[in-house]
Amino acid sequence: MNMNMDQKGNDPSHASGKDVRRLLFFWFLLLAVGARIAFWAMTDRIWEDSLITVRHAENAARGLGLTHHPGHGQPVHGFTSPVSVLIPLLGELIVPGSGIDVVRVSSLLAAALTIWLGYRIAVHPAVDLSPIATAFFLGYLALEFHQILYGMAGMETQWIVAITLFGLWQCLQRRSVGLGIACGLALWGRPDGIILILAIFVSLVWQRRWRALAIVFLVAALTFAPWVLFTEIYYGSVVPHTVVAKKTGLLRLFQDQPTWAAWAECWAAEIARRANFLRLWFSPVYGGTGCVAVNFIRGARPLQVVYFLLVCVGLWRTLRRDDARVIGVFGAGFAAYVLFVLPYPFYWYLMPWLGVVALLFALGIDRIRGEGRRPLRKYAAGALAVGYLALYAFALTRTFPAERHIQIGIENACRVPLGRWLDEHVAPNDWVACECLGYFGWYSNRAILDFPGLCSPRSVAALRQVPEGERSLAALVDRERPEWLALRPSELKHLRQKYPGAASLYVEAARFQADPERVKKLGQCVWLDGFDLTIDEEFIVLRRRDVPITTDAFTSFLECYSRLR
Repeated sequence: MNMNMDQKGNDPSHASGKDVRRLLFFWFLLLAVGARIAFWAMTDRIWEDSLITVRHAENAARGLGLTHHPGHGQPVHGFTSPVSVLIPLLGELIVPGSGIDVVRVSSLLAAALTIWLGYRIAVHPAVDLSPIATAFFLGYLALEFHQILYGMAGMETQWIVAITLFGLWQCLQRRSVGLGIACGLALWGRPDGIILILAIFVSLVWQRRWRALAIVFLVAALTFAPWVLFTEIYYGSVVPHTVVAKKTGLLRLFQDQPTWAAWAECWAAEIARRANFLRLWFSPVYGGTGCVAVNFIRGARPLQVVYFLLVCVGLWRTLRRDDARVIGVFGAGFAAYVLFVLPYPFYWYLMPWLGVVALLFALGIDRIRGEGRRPLRKYAAGALAVGYLALYAFALTRTFPAERHIQIGIENACRVPLGRWLDEHVAPNDWVACECLGYFGWYSNRAILDFPGLCSPRSVAALRQVPEGERSLAALVDRERPEWLALRPSELKHLRQKYPGAASLYVEAARFQADPERVKKLGQCVWLDGFDLTIDEEFIVLRRRDVPITTDAFTSFLECYSRLR
């Protein structure tokens, strides 16, 4: 009898491994929820885009329609994810004004579900991670900064991660009905859910499970059908207006070029830029400002290379196995989607993919460990897993304070006061042109002519009259000449340089600046003091010259004039 077997033929070491993994699950479940509560209490961070979606829910609860602002006319489908609006809508219907907090609480539930699903995948026989690899995988889901940030700042991201893992788990379980529900939920989450659906379909076709494929298709269609019917009746299209706006206002991935050589050069440069962007996420990275992602741990390239190589090992392992192939197909498919298809990869789009990438890394760790008694390989694999997880955990000590400085020093000190100023000084029927639709739209309660027109059909219609390569906020202002502008200094400079005639129609009405000490501390937190981490340090409000000054604005002017004297 095998020395490693007991009298019943069981492997005691494997049984003890299961006990260890179960213990890890409970610990990382507590860490995941605790870290998110700590982030909420410490930062009170509210992401710009979450305010856009929650405003739809708030207006719907108030009887104004599921739209960002009634001033846009017929209700506008100004959100991309159904889940992102339905969760706060539930809160707004029960307790007005609770939308953001309801999203946060739901993200705590989704985080717990994410860790449970991660654990179920880790212990599934097709994956069967070792305890050390399980610790890394669950630890990444629990403690990686951006896995915490977006959900706890009011976004639907945590639910998208959970739905993705649910789809992979159901595929491992070979449950056709569950797979159909997962595919339907993927579309309730985000349009990017189509990548998960394609990965599941490819896996089923590869296994020639035709009956299961039919069941999955039918259940997925039934699951998503209610939303299709609602949007077709209410908005006239299931395609979100946000998708239309981004397609109109943002540059396409591949631009027209005069020659094939020029096109190939442009194509290669853009793909290289995107590959470099993805490289950053293979070690602790900071993208909490939303405008720049940086590795704040110096000398990160070797870490990224090792991480990438182990991910490739894990990818190869999954692609060679019928029962685990869906994991590798999703990982490779989403990477291809970002590199070759997605017009602009916003950071929160990557979170489900990065969670699966962490699973592939964990599988690579187990490949290094090997089987049998190879202590050197096991120690090396353990050191890699523990070392990387420790770096991600350590990053929280720097990124949490950084987000606090952003919320207090930029959002609360600059963008919130600007929005409130617009609420006090802009006539109800006047329009404001800007890029920051979230904060300015939320606090001003005014119709926003935003770029690229996420909630504004007027913006999209105007931008379509501009040549594709010249579409910008400045071009929008030149076409529409709205009553008010709220611009960053760089945006105002571009307007004056590109469209001096339009710029001459406006005069400065107010100026708002972020707290410079907080901005400085933001850079110090991530060891990038002096590096431009944010573009939101200053905003200038401009009024069209022919727009009458309201009483409040005139009073403010007299007060400023008296202080100057």
